[in-house]
Amino acid sequence: MYVIIELPNLLTILTDSAKVVDPARNTASYIFILIAYINAYNKGHKTISDVELFQKISKFLKSFDGRQIRYLGKEFHKVVDALVQMVVGARQVSL
Repeated sequence: MYVIIELPNLLTILTDSAKVVDPARNTASYIFILIAYINAYNKGHKTISDVELFQKISKFLKSFDGRQIRYLGKEFHKVVDALVQMVVGARQVSL
């Protein structure tokens, strides 16, 4: 049996989880919370701002545990790729 959670409720759960989980000690847990944020942001959810997502990604990249992250290569790539896309999108360089 699956439980379907509406997106606004899911974001509340994610926000609460991100406040409690320390990326330095719980890198594996935090990266999945962060990926859920990224997915919601990419789907255009209005309650997640560019600044908020950037701050969460920056906090993670400054403090993750290298021993834990080595098992999360695909997930780490998603986080770094999201950051690169945000930076490239913000610069909007025309050639």
